[in-house]
Amino acid sequence: MEREVGRVLTSKLLDQPLLETRGKNEILREGIELFNEERFWESHEMLERIWHPAKGSEKEIIQGLILTAAGLVHAQKDRIETSLNMLRKAKDKLGQDKNYEGVNLEHVRQKINEMIQSREPKPFKIKL
Repeated sequence: MEREVGRVLTSKLLDQPLLETRGKNEILREGIELFNEERFWESHEMLERIWHPAKGSEKEIIQGLILTAAGLVHAQKDRIETSLNMLRKAKDKLGQDKNYEGVNLEHVRQKINEMIQSREPKPFKIKL
């Protein structure tokens, strides 16, 4: 006998490829918003949508943002060494540009440096 567990809010076919209709900047903003809400895994997943088709230094920067989110996922799981290792990789990938599509990369690198030096990875807000 089946019981009703509640109203279905959304339905998603998981075996179908995702057809993305939004632009890169909209996806980037959503990824940053998720990051700023400390939803690091979801941020990582969202940013991967624009990382896959990216090329060159843009691909590196997006990967740096993804690795920053992934590092903080590990911090949430108290995997501090893994978190710090990912944050080091993220810093390298972010390069030296000051901004990317409105994202303040200098601020992100500064926060990563603080976490590495203090050995205390913790959430922060990415400035747009």
